Amino acid sequence: QVYSLPNATGRGVERSVLIRAVALMVEDYHFWADRGEYKIPSFLPVNASVSVRLWRWKAFGTLCALYVLHLGSGPLPATMAFLDRDAAWTLHPWISLSPSGPITDTLKPALSQFLINQLSMQLSTVLAARVDEAGHNALTPGFTAQVLFGNKDLWNHVEHAAFREGFDLRFKPTQHHSMIQVFYSVDSLDLDPMSPLSIVAAMYDRQIKGPDQIITRLEVSPSTGLDRELQCFQRLFELRLARYLRGMGHPRTRDLVQSQLISDAQFLKAQNDPILRCQLFLMALTEKDTLPVGNNWSIEVRSLLFYIEVGSNCDV
Repeated sequence: QVYSLPNATGRGVERSVLIRAVALMVEDYHFWADRGEYKIPSFLPVNASVSVRLWRWKAFGTLCALYVLHLGSGPLPATMAFLDRDAAWTLHPWISLSPSGPITDTLKPALSQFLINQLSMQLSTVLAARVDEAGHNALTPGFTAQVLFGNKDLWNHVEHAAFREGFDLRFKPTQHHSMIQVFYSVDSLDLDPMSPLSIVAAMYDRQIKGPDQIITRLEVSPSTGLDRELQCFQRLFELRLARYLRGMGHPRTRDLVQSQLISDAQFLKAQNDPILRCQLFLMALTEKDTLPVGNNWSIEVRSLLFYIEVGSNCDV
């Protein structure tokens, strides 16, 4: 949906609603628990069918799917498909193996450490069960569930099934493709070859980590026909924009404080935030504060050089 106001047009309203809805969703401690910077599902300890909870989990699954479709990233801080960047790295010693290939001596130390730390298992036990590709694939769901939730049987939980059902949207009534089928059929699409795990990990790696991620993408369009003095002003504009983006927190300007756009408490809370300005800059341009998906993107900036006529004189 595209919304229009007197001075603006865009999808910001729809995106803001989805972002706010996910934020409200994860506030319910009956359904979500903390894990570092993420929120993970908190299912009932007993695999019991409670209709109210099942309907809520199905709705949560649909909300996360809509978020992914409209914003192109994981529904932070909730973990989409219950997998996040940290969990992906923890599972890396196992998921980096070829299902049908041997475990070489160079891979055994990291894999052995993973099995001991995460699953309390010995490498010899896994080698005995992993005799072929089918054996490898049979072990993977349990290993993944144990790392994410400490429960190998999680995938059989009715609340997980409800979330999965809600997430698995069908794009058109006349088509058989669903959200989960698309994730698991990327090899048949005209896309770069990526595994579902790689897609999820990439979707959760959209946060800005430092100002240079934005500054190096800036492309300042030069104004033509400028004399030497105006060229100097244009270069100063570029340097000051970069300096602004590297600044901490909100700028210390009288207009910002007096306008009451933010409270004193908000100003003080963000005063040491090294990426706030970059987030707000991206929000103004793209309607979200995370990095665009893909590598081939840039931000075109045009310096606003103009003349203000004062009597018979012109000042820049």
